[in-house]
Amino acid sequence: MNLLKSKTYCSLLKSTVADNRALMSAFDGKTVMITGASGMIGSIIAAILICANKEGISECRVIALGRNEDRLKSRFSEYADIKDFVILPCDVTEGITVSEDVDFIIHGASNADPASFSKYPADTLLANIMGTYNLLEFCIKKGVSRFEFISSGEFYGSSEGIKEGFKESDIGKLDFSSSRVCYPEGKRSAEALCKCYGAQYGIDTVAVRPCHVFGPTMTDTDSRAVSQFFRNACEGKDILLNSPGNILRSQCYVADAAVGILTALIFGKEGEAYNISDPAFKMTIRQFAEAVAKAAETNVVFGNPQDSGIFEPVPNKMQVLDSSKLASLGWKIRSSDKIKETLKILNEV
Repeated sequence: MNLLKSKTYCSLLKSTVADNRALMSAFDGKTVMITGASGMIGSIIAAILICANKEGISECRVIALGRNEDRLKSRFSEYADIKDFVILPCDVTEGITVSEDVDFIIHGASNADPASFSKYPADTLLANIMGTYNLLEFCIKKGVSRFEFISSGEFYGSSEGIKEGFKESDIGKLDFSSSRVCYPEGKRSAEALCKCYGAQYGIDTVAVRPCHVFGPTMTDTDSRAVSQFFRNACEGKDILLNSPGNILRSQCYVADAAVGILTALIFGKEGEAYNISDPAFKMTIRQFAEAVAKAAETNVVFGNPQDSGIFEPVPNKMQVLDSSKLASLGWKIRSSDKIKETLKILNEV
């Protein structure tokens, strides 16, 4: 799916860059390596940085890493002739094959949807632990200025005892009776590894913990509920819920999440973690489904969960993140109808 052929998506990139000129200018003359660059979040981060180059705000070199060369080429075919954009097939669990110097690394390579957790739990865990280890070793070798790890709101585990939303200092229980623990435990272990490399080797690291991210950059294989909502809506189908959908959780538009990640990379405090969530999208799964259905003029219906539903997010009573710490760095959230914008972009491609 080549989103760069969508006029609305290109307009989104331009407005995001225009709203964050000071942030974008911080990347002038820098080389940024993004792992998981063909994924939902990595792809829009790369696109924003290249858009800032095109708009004359910065001159940043982007190295886009991913395991699948065809996916990288498909996602970024419009950038084939751009000298400051390089795609590099690379499995970070097997080592890093980048020869040039790098200023910043954004590590987003990991399975991130329930079906993948179920089918590839070992791969999911290793992408976070071994991938992070290999990248931190690369930081030592190349003298990378800062390493940013894209963690997850699932880092926190159970919300028992949490009343208003997780702050970065909170922690809950994880369920080790299921292989699904591969994802949250992988994120916790990778964050711990970042802390250790900071303490022992002086590597400058920062972590971000996004909540449930939605938007048009979702991959074709994304099995998360919100992505299914948008697929059904684009096809004019009813939106199917396999549960009552009463869990309260935070959502965030992918463009806003990308700006949050870049904000933490430039302005975040060394060794700290930052939640990413949009207070405007704190709602239950059902409320979000109903909002998508309303925008697409379709309906929400209820069915029975299939096997894939077993690996839906951890059944917390609440999955809400407090993002005030990131906001204090100057993170800006765009004002727009993000659900309608997502549907429009997906329909255009």
